[in-house]
Amino acid sequence: MVFGVAPWHSFGWWSLHYAWKWRLALNKKAKVIDMGSWNGLIWCWDIKFRRSLFDWESELFRALLARLEGVRLCKELQDKYIWKFTPSVRDIFSSWIIPHKNGAYKTIWDTLFYAIVWSIWLARNQLVFKGIRLHWSEVARLSIVRTAHCVKALRSELGFSIDDFLRAIDGVRSFRIRNPKVRQLKVWQPPPTGSLKFNVDGSARGKPGPGGSGGVLRDESGVVLCFFSCPAGVIDSNLAELLAVREALRIFCSSSWVGIKNLIIESDSALIVSWINGVLRIWKYSFILNEIFSLIENLY
Repeated sequence: MVFGVAPWHSFGWWSLHYAWKWRLALNKKAKVIDMGSWNGLIWCWDIKFRRSLFDWESELFRALLARLEGVRLCKELQDKYIWKFTPSVRDIFSSWIIPHKNGAYKTIWDTLFYAIVWSIWLARNQLVFKGIRLHWSEVARLSIVRTAHCVKALRSELGFSIDDFLRAIDGVRSFRIRNPKVRQLKVWQPPPTGSLKFNVDGSARGKPGPGGSGGVLRDESGVVLCFFSCPAGVIDSNLAELLAVREALRIFCSSSWVGIKNLIIESDSALIVSWINGVLRIWKYSFILNEIFSLIENLY
């Protein structure tokens, strides 16, 4: 991925936001991998210039490095584009605008941004003041119609009509809209005779945010034998789920049921289950997973 022209970071094209450094760059076609090196698993930036920087340039360069501190590169993963939401309209606009495009394409693309924002705002007002709720497909269609009219007014020399524009868009919009998944409610199932079931859960308000974990232990008759609930600090929901599993194992391993009853731990997080079953591993929480594996071994 080319470092200077690809929108690979949240502040958009590096060559636009730091144009003066772009002119001083030693290799304007350098890829991200050419702008640093790996020191074990840690990526170290090493951006080279054609000459030494002045004091005022060095301060701006340090500001750039400070922004790059938030960039995390992974040595094992393959480069790819992903969409990342940003609450800043300025960042969204910077990522939307394509600097190397010109002519009719640029006019259409640039106008579409304003048409979308304006259509969303009008749809919001319809809902707030008139109680009229527009489906997202209607808002998208209105954005395209407004774009067609604006482009035709801005570039009257273009040889297409409004209907031609809309027909071309209809050809592009030939994708299938999947029905949203409906989450099914499940009734608690008792464990087999001779077993106990620990239902655990964890959550966090934010990512990260204040979180907590809890669990309930029942026998085959549904009788509650014990339960726990505790805060977990500022964490994400995955870690909260993992801590709930660990706490359930700690409680059971320190009880008199060990060796007498089998233990079943039930969680609603498929990701956590895959981590514990060894399908997926994540080094970030390896110290917790290792303790969980050790506690499981003590059960047998």
